[in-house]
Parts: sequence; C-alpha cells; structure tokens
Amino acid sequence: MKGLFPIWGRDSAELTRSFIALGFQAITICVDTRVLDRRFVGRIIDESFLAQLPPNVDPGGENGEFHSFVFDGPIFRDRIAYKSGKKVLRDSFYFCDLLPREEIKSKRKVWRGSAPSKPISSLERLNTRESQREASPLLPTNSPSPLIRGRG
Repeated sequence: MKGLFPIWGRDSAELTRSFIALGFQAITICVDTRVLDRRFVGRIIDESFLAQLPPNVDPGGENGEFHSFVFDGPIFRDRIAYKSGKKVLRDSFYFCDLLPREEIKSKRKVWRGSAPSKPISSLERLNTRESQREASPLLPTNSPSPLIRGRG
C-alpha cells in the first residue's frame, strides 16, 4: 500500500477558499484562545470568517488554531442537520456544542458551487453506485454523508 497526499504542501488559504467555492460548509467547533477569541467558535467558515482571522492564523486551522465540522457539501447525499449549543471554555479552548436536529428531507440536492473538480466527480460516482452500497453490510444506505458511512 502506498500513501497518497494530494494536498500536502499546498497553500492553505487557496485550499480553504476552494473548499468554500466548491460548496462545502463547515462550522468551527473549537478554538484555541491563545490565538483566537470566543467570537470565532460556532461560526460558519466563509469569506467573512477568513477576512477576520488574524494574520498569524492559518486559514485552514492547520496549526491547531481551530477545529471544524463539515456538515454539507457536494459529496454529501444530505446536509447534516444540527443546532448550535452552549459555548464553553475548558482550559485554553472554547468549544461549541453541536446538537442533532430533525430536519425534513429535501428533494435531491442541487449543486451550489462552481463546477466540480475531477476528484469530487469521482467520489460522487464512487459513493452513488448502488452495487457498492448493497455489496457491504458495513456501508449503511441511510448515512447522512458518504464520508462517514460505516462509522455509525
């Protein structure tokens, strides 16, 4: 087996902006108070968020400045429904609880980003092949995201 690292060494700001432009949505769930204050926890990562980051903070949080939860994107079958809970300080980190939320399933998702790149198209094809879903009992078909199938 050979490890592949397609984004290793790439510009984090470029990757984060591409992530947003492709239609992925994420929320910060933890911030390190040594570099970011409380107003950054529980925020959607978008252009406004990026513009307000201090210059010493990596736009993708690659140095542990913040951690995030991706709840929607072009490779997700359905958006993961959540509501924000309490924001609490533990040691030197602010955490934002995410709580499950019931949501009426919408019609098939509509693409909300720029044209998909080749790797995402490949992932979509891979994750929508019915034969793969039926072939393994470890891949439930009711999982909210192709990225978390089999981890339930």
